[in-house]
Amino acid sequence: VAGALEVLVKILDDDAPVPRIGPTARGGVVMEWHRNGIDLEIETLSPWRFSVAFEEHSGTTWERSGPDRPHRTP
Repeated sequence: VAGALEVLVKILDDDAPVPRIGPTARGGVVMEWHRNGIDLEIETLSPWRFSVAFEEHSGTTWERSGPDRPHRTP
């Protein structure tokens, strides 16, 4: 849970939409945003490992996972 909270604090602006948050079958946390034809999901796999999936209804999709700490790109 602490890893999921750090992801939110590091990547979201103050006026960003609030995600739906829930548990995963493996004991992690998943955060989901579904707005304006875009689906974004961030799942914590361990305290500092997470998976990110993005899908745009126009057909663009990608998925990444990594051990890196989350950070906001300027």
